[in-house]
Amino acid sequence: MAGDRLLLRDAIGGFAPGQGLRASLLLTFSFDGPWLEEGLVPDLFDRQVSACLVIRDGNAIIREAPSVRYHRANAQFSTRVFHSKLLLLVADDRALASVGSANLTRGGLERNLELATVHEISPEGGPRALFEQVLAYLSGPLAQEVTGTAAATLGDCRVALGEVLKGVPRDGERKQVFLHNYEKPIWDQVLALLPHRHVARATIVSPFFEPNKAEPEDPGIEPDDHGIFARLFTDLKFDAAAEKPVTVYFQQAEGETQLPIDKLRARQEMLDLRLRLATSDEARPLHAKLLVIEGARSGNREPYVVAVHGSPNFTSAALLSRPPEGNAEMAVLTHLPWKRNSHAHVRAALQLDSLFGEVTDWDLLRHVAPKPRPLPAPSAFRVGDVSLRVADRRLVLSWKGATLGATRAHVLIELNGAWVSIGSVDLGEDERAELDVPLLAAMDDDGLLSLQASRVRVELRDAEDRPVAASDAPINVDCPADFCGLAMVGPLMATLDEQIAHAGCGAPMTYREQLKFLEQHRTKRKKGEKEISVLTHQADLDRFFRNLSAGFRGLRTRREALPNSEYTLRRTFKDLARWCHEAIHGESKVPTAECRVFLVDRLSREVELVLDAVDANSKLSPRLGPILDELAVKPAVDAAVMWAQGISDPRIAPYVAGTVKRLRTIENRMGGR
Repeated sequence: MAGDRLLLRDAIGGFAPGQGLRASLLLTFSFDGPWLEEGLVPDLFDRQVSACLVIRDGNAIIREAPSVRYHRANAQFSTRVFHSKLLLLVADDRALASVGSANLTRGGLERNLELATVHEISPEGGPRALFEQVLAYLSGPLAQEVTGTAAATLGDCRVALGEVLKGVPRDGERKQVFLHNYEKPIWDQVLALLPHRHVARATIVSPFFEPNKAEPEDPGIEPDDHGIFARLFTDLKFDAAAEKPVTVYFQQAEGETQLPIDKLRARQEMLDLRLRLATSDEARPLHAKLLVIEGARSGNREPYVVAVHGSPNFTSAALLSRPPEGNAEMAVLTHLPWKRNSHAHVRAALQLDSLFGEVTDWDLLRHVAPKPRPLPAPSAFRVGDVSLRVADRRLVLSWKGATLGATRAHVLIELNGAWVSIGSVDLGEDERAELDVPLLAAMDDDGLLSLQASRVRVELRDAEDRPVAASDAPINVDCPADFCGLAMVGPLMATLDEQIAHAGCGAPMTYREQLKFLEQHRTKRKKGEKEISVLTHQADLDRFFRNLSAGFRGLRTRREALPNSEYTLRRTFKDLARWCHEAIHGESKVPTAECRVFLVDRLSREVELVLDAVDANSKLSPRLGPILDELAVKPAVDAAVMWAQGISDPRIAPYVAGTVKRLRTIENRMGGR
C-alpha cells in the first residue's frame, strides 16, 4: 500500500504485449472524465481495443469525459450506490483482472492510499476459478445494470472472457474467491468461507464506517442490530486470551474521524485503534479497504488467515446489504498461508506501522458524520445508455424507472451554458426510444465532423408540455475507434475502403497516432493548406477494389480460423452492420456512386456468407438470432434496401436490382430467426 506505486497503467502496459484487446471493462463509483483522458486512455488505446465499456454511478460523476472513444453507461439497477471497482482486460488467449478500492479519478489512481490485486490467466495457467466467478458476475448480476448498446458491449466482454477460459487449465488449490453482493451480502459469504469462526485476531482497514449510532435509514440494520461492528463480535468467537484482538486502522484529521467512536466504547477492551499519522512521510489519504481474519488454533481446529479486499468499506451498507436498496460491492477473498505472527507479517507487508499510530486516549477522537449525499428514489427516471449511430445521426435511448405520465422525451445538449433541445420523440411502452438528431454533430472550425457535446439531458414532458422528470447521460457512438475526443478523425485518416482493409488485417491506427494526426491536421488548417480529397482516376479505383478485397478476405480468414468463436461472429456482424450504414451515406469517402453500389453489394455478399457458415455450425446456429437482435444487424440491411431502391440511375439499374434482391433474401433469412 505504501511505497508501492504500481499504477493501473503499468498493469495495462505489461499485459499481453503485441496483442490487441478483444474487450476492456472498467467499473467505478466516482468518475473523472478529463483525468481519464489524460492519465489512462492513451495507454489503454495504444493498441486495437475492439470493445471498451465503463460502468459508473451516475450520481458520482465529478466531470464527464470529453470523448466518445469508449462506451460509458450509468448503472441502472443499483438505485442506492454502485460502488464496485474492477478493471478487466481480455486479449486473444489471456485475461487480466484487477479488483481494488480505487475509483477512476486522479485521487483514486494517483493521490490516495489504495489497495488492489492483479490476477491473470493464460494457456500457461492462473486462477481459472476466480475468472469463472467473474464471468458469472458479468453474465447475470452486472447485466442488470446496463441496457441498450451498453448491454451489447458487455456481451462482447462476456463472450471474449468465456472463450479465453476454454484454453486455461484447471487450477489446483483455489486460494482466491471473487465476491459480489447481488445475491447475498458480502459478510454472510465471508462467514461461510471461513474454516471456522474461532478467531485469534482481526484487522480492519477502512476510510469510512457506519454511523456513530444506529439510524433507521441504514440498510441492513434491524432494531436489535447496531451494525457491522456488532455483527463482527456476534458472529466471530474471539480467543479470550488475546489482548485487544481487533485492530482498526482509520483516517483522522486533528482528532476528527468517521469512526463510530461512541458506539465502540462498549468494546474498548477488545479494540486496538490505529489512526492515520499526519507526520508520516507518505502524505496520501487512506482509501484502501481490507479485512484480515486469523483463525485460532483450538482442539482439532487449525489456524488460518483470510484477507478480504476490494470496494466494501467497513459499513453495514457495504457488507450487510444487497442492491438495489443497498450498495453494489465486490471483493476478493484470499486464503493466505498461516504463519506464527501472521498479522505482523501483513502489517509489515503493507507498511501499516509507519502509516498509523496507536490511539492511547480515546477522548481525543471526535466522531464527525459525513454529509449525506441525496439519493434518488428507486423508481426515479434515469437514463442508462445513449448511443448515436453516426452515419445517419440516429440516437438510441434506454432508461429505467417511472416516466410519471409523460408522453414525450426531449433530448437536450448544453451549448454556451444553456440546455438546447435537439430532438424529441413520443414515448411508447418499451423503456427505449429512437430519434433523429441531425444537430448533434456538425463541422467544426478544423473541418472535422464533431459532436456538439459529450452528454445529453433527457427531459420527460406530459401532454401539457410540462417537464415532469429529467436525467443526464453520456453520449456514445457506434464507431468509437474513429473518434479522437469529440472529433471524428477516422474518415480523414482513411477512406471507408481503407478502414475495411485495416480491419481485415487488424492494423488500425492507435489513439496516440490519431492525436498526432489531429494536431497536424489542425496545423494545416491554420496555415490554409488544402486537404487531400478522394480522386477518381484509375489508380484510385484499383486501390479501392484492392482494399475491399483485402479487407473482406481478412474477415473471412479470421472467421475460418475460429469457426466456433461467438466473439469473432459478433465482431464480424458488428463491423458489417456499421459499414452498411456508412456505405449508404454521402459523408463516407467513396470514389464514385457506382463504387458505393459495389460496396453495398460486397457487404451483402459477406453477410450472406456469414449466415451460410453459421447455419452449418451447430454450436453457433442457436445463438444467431439473439446476436442479430442484440447488434441490430437487420435494421442495417433494411436501411441498405431502402437506399438501393432509391437509386434511379438507369446505367446501373440491373446491378442495383440484383443487389436489392440479395438484400431482400438476407432480410427474409434474418426475419425467420
